[in-house]
Amino acid sequence: MEDNLEYRIGKISINPNRIKFNGSDPYDADHKFVVQVVDSQVLIYVAIANRHFQVADKFNLDEKNLVGGGSCFIDAVEQLVLDDYSGDYNAIPREAAKTFAELLVPELLGQGIQTRGVIADPLLSKLHNFWKERGYG
Repeated sequence: MEDNLEYRIGKISINPNRIKFNGSDPYDADHKFVVQVVDSQVLIYVAIANRHFQVADKFNLDEKNLVGGGSCFIDAVEQLVLDDYSGDYNAIPREAAKTFAELLVPELLGQGIQTRGVIADPLLSKLHNFWKERGYG
């Protein structure tokens, strides 16, 4: 894998009252995320949305730089979960999802949202080509 990438938080807009999700289909979670690549940086953006393109619109992101997405939520045992994929932008690899989840934990804590670990479970069969070209999947 070729990964000289710097993982960072772009922007997040998380509603603490709606980040918890106990359903069975992660697509139904209120918060979605998208990942943007700019040079050697990959940035995550999180917001409440029905579709991933709405997150991109909220933060005025250029769609040609988006390399994946999915759902973001706190599960029933208070783990931060980055899951699934974006029908608009495909998926990110598990390693990237785990890194982003770990970056998000202190941000959530700053908003008073407690977590007890992270889970990264993107749908790898939907991996974006950006990641495949770097040896993921």
